[in-house]
Amino acid sequence: TPKVLMMLILKDIIWKDEYLLVTCDVSSLYSIIPHNIGIQAVQYFLEQSGFKQQQIDFILDGILLILENNFFWFKDSFFIQITGTAMGTKFAPSYANLFMAYWEDKIIFPHLAAKNLVSYHRYIDDIFFIWKGGEESLNLFLNDLNVNSWGIFLTSTYSTNHINFLDLEVFISNSTINTRNHFKDVDANSYIEMSSCHYPPWLKNVPKSQFLRVRRNCTQEIDYISQAERIKEQFLDKGYEIDTLQNCIEEVKKIDRKDLIRYKKPHNRTTDKHTFNMPFICNHSGNNHKINKIVTKYWPILKEDPILSQILPNRPKMVYRGCKNLKQILVKSSLRTQPPTHFLNKNKGFYGCGSCLACRETNSTKRHITSFTYKDKKEFTIKDQLTCFSKCVIYILKCPCNLIYVGRTIRCLHTRIAEHVRNIKKGLETHSVSQHYKKCHNSNPRNLMFCAIKSVSKNWRGGDFNKRIGEEEMRCIYNFNTLIPNGAMSDHIYFVAETHPNEILKDIIWKDEYLLVTCDVSSLYSIIPHNIGIQAVQYFLEQSGFKQQQIDFILDGILLILENNFFWFKDSFFIQITGTAMGTKFAPSYANLFMALCPITYILWLEDSLSERGVGYSREQKMG
Repeated sequence: TPKVLMMLILKDIIWKDEYLLVTCDVSSLYSIIPHNIGIQAVQYFLEQSGFKQQQIDFILDGILLILENNFFWFKDSFFIQITGTAMGTKFAPSYANLFMAYWEDKIIFPHLAAKNLVSYHRYIDDIFFIWKGGEESLNLFLNDLNVNSWGIFLTSTYSTNHINFLDLEVFISNSTINTRNHFKDVDANSYIEMSSCHYPPWLKNVPKSQFLRVRRNCTQEIDYISQAERIKEQFLDKGYEIDTLQNCIEEVKKIDRKDLIRYKKPHNRTTDKHTFNMPFICNHSGNNHKINKIVTKYWPILKEDPILSQILPNRPKMVYRGCKNLKQILVKSSLRTQPPTHFLNKNKGFYGCGSCLACRETNSTKRHITSFTYKDKKEFTIKDQLTCFSKCVIYILKCPCNLIYVGRTIRCLHTRIAEHVRNIKKGLETHSVSQHYKKCHNSNPRNLMFCAIKSVSKNWRGGDFNKRIGEEEMRCIYNFNTLIPNGAMSDHIYFVAETHPNEILKDIIWKDEYLLVTCDVSSLYSIIPHNIGIQAVQYFLEQSGFKQQQIDFILDGILLILENNFFWFKDSFFIQITGTAMGTKFAPSYANLFMALCPITYILWLEDSLSERGVGYSREQKMG
């Protein structure tokens, strides 16, 4: 690192009385770089690096695209940064670094020839140098640097014996330049808790990395011992064990500091492919050891591949990144300004007007709906202020037989509901709502209840809004449990009966000779014969009006699933020759259709018997 290189150079400098320690900081570097000079700087170093002109032009065009589109968001408005570069841009540090290097080539380095600068070092916008010539000449030099057309303004500090630079405290002792770790006055104990949800070996290495940093920064061992004790107390406050910390201090103390500040050549993935160990990266969790065991166990299989064997190491390198903490989950990256509240604000909920075409056609009066119940008597609270004229909403329809449909619209709600009403009146079978009303309600839209339940706003960053509102619609469908096929994989999948079996049973008058009976099909998923299961699906597909070509396609897909029911058990693969794997997404629908078909002749007989005896029957999935 630049700091290590600086310490390597400083240790050989013999201090003289006329020397001054100087640090400078470039004020607001990222935001003051003129575009034209920044582009010149990049071009200057690209040409020195031997790039072809075509490559240089391409890179400069890309940089210009970034610089001219420096948009940022502040207080609910977009702005464009007309000078400098956004600090969050990945290329910004390199761009600022090249700009400063270009400035050094043109302004600073000529002074090196004049022997005023004994030593000069920079890390992006932080500068450290040793000046020879006294305070007066130094001030003249710094004033000259601040008079420029580059936008650079340096704030500087100098001393004859002591100065701070980055995390180093540079001081003079016995005519030599020494360093130790610099602790800022505002520093807090921000070390990670030992109880944090991180990979345990990584947590144990945190103290050692800090002790190594102090050992590297301290030229004198006495400074290392005192500063290591200070850091040890901070780690103790975070729950680390004292014995582990003390052993770590002693272990680092034995390391020769020369080895820590020795310059190491940067690793080059292009030229050092034979030494590069490609890591397997995943989030840390309690199951990491299982993943590690599985990957290690089957690593030899990957090594047998003729291409991968030339790239992969002999053993996998497992790297675990930190999982999301509560702050990352709960805190938003940007806060929107909340509209002011006043006494005229309405309560949340859906306000039906009672006068629009949709309300008139469905016989709906003026109303205020704040919540509604769906399956299993769960309650959904409406958290927005919605009306018949609201746009970009998720809405529900409820028919007189307590069936729910979930839909979405980006137009006014009353416009979309009016379309449903027209389709119902026409008796169209191209949509689930109108088809249901034709079969069950004589194509009469009266008493159709509609209600907007959620407003979906456009993302301030832009993006695909149709995808956004579609995802919200599917989320509501899932939460309200309306995604249940009316037949096998039918097009009308949004209706679900709200009526609980209890609602059916409540009208039955109990007699002494009655018996309450429940049945459960043992191991249903694994006992379904393939041929009968296929017959069941085909039967209901034909009843649903699918074309023969569609039916054949669906049956071929199901047969592919059934004939390839592979599973892993005790280090071996097996195939399930009857039934279907329970984990398959289509398994519940498949089993339900099988149950709907198999007892059909028995139930027809049973219905006659039940009608004579006055007893009720119902089945929920596989329960009868």
